[in-house]
Amino acid sequence: MATAETSVGVIFRMLFASYLLDTPKTDMNFKSISCQPDVSVCYDIYGQQEEFALTAPWSGTADRPMTLIPFSPAQLNTTFLLTSSPNQTLPLVLDLHNKTVLYKAPLNLDGKVYLITHGYRSNGSSSWAKLLTGELMRANSSNNVVVVNWSKGANVDYAQSVANIRVVARQLAFLINSLQVIQGIPSHSFHLIGHSLGAHVCGIAGTYLKQRYGTTIQRITGLDPAHPLHGAPELITRLDPSDAAFVDVIHTDNYAILGFPMTVGIMNPIGHLDFYPNGGGPQPGCIGEDIKCSHARAIQFFIESVRQECSFLAVRCPSHQMLLKGECWGCKPPHECSEMGLRTVPMDLPVNSKFFLLTHDSSPYCGHHYLVTITVSNSTVAADHDGEFGLLYLTLEGFSSTSNPISLTPTTEYYSAGSVHQYVVLASNVGQLRKVRITFRYPGPSFNPMSWRLQEPRLFLSKVTVQLLGAETSYEFCFDASEQRSGLEYVLTPNDICRCSASSNCSTTKLNVPLLNKTQSSFTDSVIF
Repeated sequence: MATAETSVGVIFRMLFASYLLDTPKTDMNFKSISCQPDVSVCYDIYGQQEEFALTAPWSGTADRPMTLIPFSPAQLNTTFLLTSSPNQTLPLVLDLHNKTVLYKAPLNLDGKVYLITHGYRSNGSSSWAKLLTGELMRANSSNNVVVVNWSKGANVDYAQSVANIRVVARQLAFLINSLQVIQGIPSHSFHLIGHSLGAHVCGIAGTYLKQRYGTTIQRITGLDPAHPLHGAPELITRLDPSDAAFVDVIHTDNYAILGFPMTVGIMNPIGHLDFYPNGGGPQPGCIGEDIKCSHARAIQFFIESVRQECSFLAVRCPSHQMLLKGECWGCKPPHECSEMGLRTVPMDLPVNSKFFLLTHDSSPYCGHHYLVTITVSNSTVAADHDGEFGLLYLTLEGFSSTSNPISLTPTTEYYSAGSVHQYVVLASNVGQLRKVRITFRYPGPSFNPMSWRLQEPRLFLSKVTVQLLGAETSYEFCFDASEQRSGLEYVLTPNDICRCSASSNCSTTKLNVPLLNKTQSSFTDSVIF
């Protein structure tokens, strides 16, 4: 008897879900279907007739002068691949034509639903999609991951792929609505993650969910959203902050020459929070590589952010250069900090808030930011010397580990008496600092009778201050030596008072270090910014 009652209940819920799917909740602003030749094209999307305009802003604009008809659902053959168990060897294909499959899909109703969408010239079986799926499942076994595979629409001419994403977006929106209706998954459980064109698929799907079904999903993460054919101001054609309750974007392949975009990623902020690792590109380790290197780095950053041991802490700042100079520092007002990646959370900030950070040039990409302040002595001897050009290298030695040598000055800098110089650098977390090693290098021969240089180059540094981003503690290191000569390494220990004199307890050790040219291996592992 119980079995019969259960079967009746199952059938009733399936019929009720079918009724809801066939009578979607429609926003008042949603237009009725009226296909006209040369104006729009209509396709059947899982039993629902959908119209796709062929006019502006989708085509016939300065940004999109061509009119291309998107592929039909049959041509696209979009598939949705579900993983809902860490031990699952193969994903389950969700057949959206079969409501029974959706009803019986083994979803974890208490977990998040991550929907991953690839971009141009990629596919749902790509190594990064599999890797991200695995990391999300390892992070929380209650998670659900759905990979959107639209490879037949992505591996064609780029302009045609751009036209195709509208159909894929509506298919994705239909899936989300179906999971809400059939499985009862709330809108706040959905997190859409899209790379390149896939980011715009997510954005268009978010807009359509609001218009067609009256649903606002919780979050969309754009991984270096594609710029070509998405530079126009029309929000409906691309990812924007209105597409979800929270939109965060990672920009890794966006820079310009004379104001003109030269790469494939969008440069302007298009989310609630926009992250620009290493200024947005080109990425360290990608110099001289093809354009895909920086474009794909957003994926690698996000995957690493899922791992609990990795943290990408970023600072809100108007520009990358201001961050490097220490003009934006700290996690308290007037500055704010946010983690980039999976653990990004909404903040009460203006839309399009920019965050900047540094990364390493290879995995693991995350590191810890340090603000290094160099103070030059204002003594009479320093003033009489009239300043010096040079390069500075710093090594942080903590109780946990020691950093690689860090170049504080990517180019020659002038150190005048009494001047203060700030640098933000990236290194491993060395723990509580116990020493710093600093080396001054003059970028030329020490003595040159053919120029004004008739004496050995010297600096007159008085203090080095180091602070870890997100920490309250600052470490001060003072020089008891009155001058620093090129090629010598000075090892300093922290001093609470930092009044270096013959009676102070600070300690400075001077070591002879052979002069190195820029190509020698001793500094090839330096983190240079």
